[in-house]
Amino acid sequence: MKVISVNAGMSVRLGRSRSGIYKTPITCPVEITPFGIEADAICDRRHHGGLDQALYIYRIEEHAMAVDAGWFGDNLTLEGIPDGEPAIGDVFRINDVVLQVTAPRIPCAKLGLRMEDPRFPRKFQLVERPGFYCRVLATGMLRSEASVVFKAFDDTRVSVLEVFRNRYAANLTTQTIDRLLRSPIATMERQRLESLRPSAR
Repeated sequence: MKVISVNAGMSVRLGRSRSGIYKTPITCPVEITPFGIEADAICDRRHHGGLDQALYIYRIEEHAMAVDAGWFGDNLTLEGIPDGEPAIGDVFRINDVVLQVTAPRIPCAKLGLRMEDPRFPRKFQLVERPGFYCRVLATGMLRSEASVVFKAFDDTRVSVLEVFRNRYAANLTTQTIDRLLRSPIATMERQRLESLRPSAR
C-alpha cells in the first residue's frame, strides 16, 4: 500500500461561490497539520474541512475514468487498499503521519460543477466509490510514493461503504444507528445519527 499522489488546491470561483475542489499533485514534501495540508484551500468550512475531515482519500483503483490524481478533490490518492475497506476507525500510518478514517465523502452540487455535469453527484452515489475522510492523529511530513501501513480498528467494524449507503436510506433502525455510533465516526455524522433516534424527534 502506498501514496500515489499528495494533492492540494487553491481557492477558485465555482458557480456562485468559491471552492478548493480543483486539486493538483504536489511533488515536494508537504506538512500535514491537524487540519490537513497547510496549503490546501478550504472555502466552505461549514461542510468541509475541520478536524474530522482533515484529509480526503481516494483509491487509485476506483478511478473509473482516465483522470489525474486529485480529480475528485482527493488530498491523498492511495494504491493497494483492499476492496470493501476501510472501516470507520481504521488507521493509516505514513512515515510519522497517522490518520484515522472518520466518514465517507457525500457528493454535493460542487462536485457536479467541477465535472461540468449536474447529474454527476447522483452518478457518484450510484457507483458507490465515495472515498473517505480522515482525522490526523499524528502530524508530520508527507510525500508521494511513501509506503502506507494499515491497522484495522479492533472494535465494532462499520465499513465506509455501509455508512455511505445508510446515508441515503429512507429509515434507519435504532439498532443500526446504535451500531454506527459505536464506531469513532465523524462528529458531524454522529450528530446527524443522534438526531434520528426516536427519542430525539
